[in-house]
Amino acid sequence: MTSRPPDSQTPRPQKSKASLLILGAGGMVGSALVREATTRGYTDILTPSSRDLDLINQADTHAYLADNKPAEVIVAAAKVGGIHANSTYPAEFIYKNLMIPPMPSRVPIRLE
Repeated sequence: MTSRPPDSQTPRPQKSKASLLILGAGGMVGSALVREATTRGYTDILTPSSRDLDLINQADTHAYLADNKPAEVIVAAAKVGGIHANSTYPAEFIYKNLMIPPMPSRVPIRLE
């Protein structure tokens, strides 16, 4: 069991004016990242759905990045399915997951 410091010692998140783009924010990992970013004080979090942004389409992805100019990007997006879907359409799943860029090009990366 972990203990929390008293409220007077709890670090307060710093507000961030820079926009953070979380790709795959609707999924299990992505939604946890959104919660953590909010906890850390991010106020401008971009979370496009796969209906809003097709990451396999490079032209659309680059246009989205140019329009929104995120300062930081986290890629948690993937084509997912259950055991039946994965075994029925294995080529589609691997193709789509390989086509999602690990990091859209021309976006600076800040690692802390």
